[in-house]
Amino acid sequence: MERTISVSVGKGSLNHNNRTFVAKNVDKERIQNNICCLRRNLKQVYHEIFDEALAAYNAKQKRKDRMISDYYEKIKHGNQEKLFYEIILQLAIKTI
Repeated sequence: MERTISVSVGKGSLNHNNRTFVAKNVDKERIQNNICCLRRNLKQVYHEIFDEALAAYNAKQKRKDRMISDYYEKIKHGNQEKLFYEIILQLAIKTI
């Protein structure tokens, strides 16, 4: 029995992850075997995770220009960060 593991860390694509399109290299006959463990609205998740910390940060600011009204939008339109990154693990067991 041969086992393989591959790991990929990348920038990610929500359109690809949510299967709003099918890439050319996809075997369409096997699409029904895809498993989606969790699918959530990214903006909503940002608010759930960061709103409390954002309120604490803004409460400490003396200058209005340093306050952040919406962390999701700040990251979305910023140049240094990306909204999300993804880690893909692929496991394969081949029986010989």
